[in-house]
This record gives sequence, structure tokens and C-alpha cells, in this order.
Amino acid sequence: MKLGLLCGLLFIALGDGSGSSCQMDMYTHSKDLCDSFKEKKSLQLKYSTGDEVSCGDKIELAVSDEEPVLVRYQGEEKAKYYTLLMVDPDAPSAESPSSRYWLHWLVTNIDGEDLLHSESETIAGYHKPSPPPGTGVHRYQFFLFGHNDKLEVSNPVNERGCFCVIGFVERYHLADPELGSKLVAATQFLAEG
Repeated sequence: MKLGLLCGLLFIALGDGSGSSCQMDMYTHSKDLCDSFKEKKSLQLKYSTGDEVSCGDKIELAVSDEEPVLVRYQGEEKAKYYTLLMVDPDAPSAESPSSRYWLHWLVTNIDGEDLLHSESETIAGYHKPSPPPGTGVHRYQFFLFGHNDKLEVSNPVNERGCFCVIGFVERYHLADPELGSKLVAATQFLAEG
């Protein structure tokens, strides 16, 4: 994937970059992320309830109480490592997202052999979606980055609110084609408190 296309996909998924790089405006339509990846790879999610979640699906909160039992995308490479990131850009509400990019899950150095059941490093354990009542529909976005080398994450995540996605991607060179790293798949589902 060329750097320009990757930047465009991150622009659509993460906002236009106005204001601080950690407080970007999100697109308001739930299908934008899904539309951005319709010709790319979409992550496949399956939960312990047996529910398979597709991009843009609205699900009951109980479905996502535990981390997915399956995370896949067509095209995963055995020789690569992956980083999986799950965020809520609508925290605490879509109308007033003062904690935008609430970090729900961050796993690095996932062996390409098996995305979820391989040796990996959990940086931030799975935090089930829990939108406050009356705050409307929230988008829960998953991003999968492929990279050739293991990441050495030096700063553990202490705060989940206002997680700087772009800063994390830049710090660990997750979108650097020259280093063999790129955004390879994404998906999102919707849930309401």
C-alpha cells in the first residue's frame, strides 16, 4: 500500500488532523470506516456468544462482554507480526467526545500464524464496551497493523481516555512502508448504552 493511500485511510478513519493530533474530529456517519475498507481487507470478529460481527453492525452490549474469540482477515502472513487496536471515538458521547479514542484493547507482536491464539504482548487488556446510558450510539473501531519486526513498547498505557492513536502509530512506525509496516485491516461495530 502506498503511503499516500495509507494516510488517506487513516485520515478517513481517524479524522482530519485539525486541532491537536490527539483530538481529531471524526466523521459522523457509521459507514465511513467500512466504506473506506470495502476494497481492502475487513477484520472478521467472532465473540464467545457465537455472534460474528461485520463492519457497521449494531450489536447488543452483551455480545461484546468478553474479548473476541476470533479475529481474522484474509491475507494475514505467517512471517509478519501484527498490532491490534480497539478504540471508541465517541467517548463519553458522540455529541461531546471529550475522552475521544477511549482505548478498549491493545495487543502487539501478534504472530501472523494465528492472530488471537499466538504468543503476543497485551499492552492494554480488553475493556468491554460500556457506553453511558443516554449517550447514543458509539462506534467501536478495530485497526490491525502489520509489521516485520517485534515492537518494543516502552511506555505502558496508564490512561484509557484520550488515547492518541496517531501518536502511537507514529511512535512505533506502524504506517511506514519502508519498514514493512502498514494498516492492513479495520472494522467497526455500533453499540448503545
